[in-house]
Amino acid sequence: VAAAAAKVRDAEARLREEEKGDQAPPRHQRHEAPKGELVCDGEQTDHEIIYWREVPGDMAYESEVTPHHDEHHKKYLTFEYDSGGWNNVRMGVECVVVLAHATGRTLVAPPGQNLYLLGAASTNKDTGKKEKKKLGFADFFVMDRLKTQEGMHMLTMEDFLRRQMTEVANVTKRPAKTDLWGTELWKYMRTNSDAIPAYGGTVVAMPRANPTAATKKADAATLGVYASGRKVSAYDAATRAARHVHIGGKGKHRVLNHFYAFGFFGDPGQR
Repeated sequence: VAAAAAKVRDAEARLREEEKGDQAPPRHQRHEAPKGELVCDGEQTDHEIIYWREVPGDMAYESEVTPHHDEHHKKYLTFEYDSGGWNNVRMGVECVVVLAHATGRTLVAPPGQNLYLLGAASTNKDTGKKEKKKLGFADFFVMDRLKTQEGMHMLTMEDFLRRQMTEVANVTKRPAKTDLWGTELWKYMRTNSDAIPAYGGTVVAMPRANPTAATKKADAATLGVYASGRKVSAYDAATRAARHVHIGGKGKHRVLNHFYAFGFFGDPGQR
């Protein structure tokens, strides 16, 4: 185990040296950036849980994977909450947030749902019936905080479905209403999205915007070290061209992975 850990540390050190020689923009030199900030109940807190760094330029970073800025607002990423418990839901949502930001897609936040083992039932004062609380994206993440990042584009599901009615030429793919919910919503997404990648259990490799033969070779070697035997899925040309990409919540489409091990970036500025 100790020998394996030493091998990984040596590989990481080599990768960092390679990145320095890859002319990554100074604003993305993460390793020397100051410690991040944690705010709890409105007060800044210093705690060992802070693993992130405040990297100059990150708040203004716009993905180069979708290099034409006008298209960021017409390239959508929808997703289903994982079918498991809270930890699975959390990991899945964190991964799609990273994927949306990294690829420059507009992330569509699903409405509240009945999530497994979450939202204990309570009695409705008006009807007297027991009802389970529906939980959604805004119950776990501060959407306004995410939106402060210039490269993070977000929509509510209601707004997305409204856009579907005007932006989609194929009438059969247009939603009948903007308040789809539950299995009806997931069925619509699976049927009418342009791509449903099977990223479950894989490392998603996102290429540079303008790769050369030399950078492709170097990136392939770096990816091999990063993946360490795991299966690799490419964010390929067909997926990049798709207007609407949907991430499912079951089977081979479940993104049960930690966000920091989910994606590989060909562009050193994104690593």
